[in-house]
Amino acid sequence: GEYTFAQLERFAKNLATLIVKRGDFIRKPIPVFLPKSMGNIVANVGILYSGNAYANLDYKSPAQRVKGMLDNLAPEIIITSAAHIPALEALGYSKDKLLLVEEAMVIETLYDNQALLKRLDRIIDTDPYCIIHTSGSTGIPKGVGLSHRSTIDFIDWSFDTLNLDGNEVMASLAPIYFDAYTLEFWMMLSKGSTWVVVPDSCATFPVKLVEFI
Repeated sequence: GEYTFAQLERFAKNLATLIVKRGDFIRKPIPVFLPKSMGNIVANVGILYSGNAYANLDYKSPAQRVKGMLDNLAPEIIITSAAHIPALEALGYSKDKLLLVEEAMVIETLYDNQALLKRLDRIIDTDPYCIIHTSGSTGIPKGVGLSHRSTIDFIDWSFDTLNLDGNEVMASLAPIYFDAYTLEFWMMLSKGSTWVVVPDSCATFPVKLVEFI
């Protein structure tokens, strides 16, 4: 499907409000257990609006690896969808620990804009907004925090160096749990570029990928 930035804003702020209703925690890592999709993008932006840091997980990873990352994050809640409830319950997370992204992707406006933005006054530029896990070559993936300031500097450098103006149409190929996703994500948000998610079905097949592009 196609979505506008206005829809993304509404869905994301709805989700932020649902997160805040679960508890007044801030600067906390919130895992996202979803495939790369509009739901994942809503989850990431919504977590930012709530003043917390998103941690995208590979939902196709072996259960023990996912559990290791979740144990490392010690989350207050996990953002997911109804389809993935059984997998997370099997890892020991009850439904009351889960927040379904589809609850936010509705036509209703669930948020108080002023209250939400005032909450962000508590955040400073060196606070984390994202946790990326290493590949885990030692057997245990480690979480690396990215701050708001470092990413703003990185995106400013990217636009200056690549001579981009926001009119680009980007084919988003990077998995959501890789650092390259950060570049795609913020180029889209900071300049309003059109972002097209490359389907998994052709992401690893060069001929299909060229045809898609």
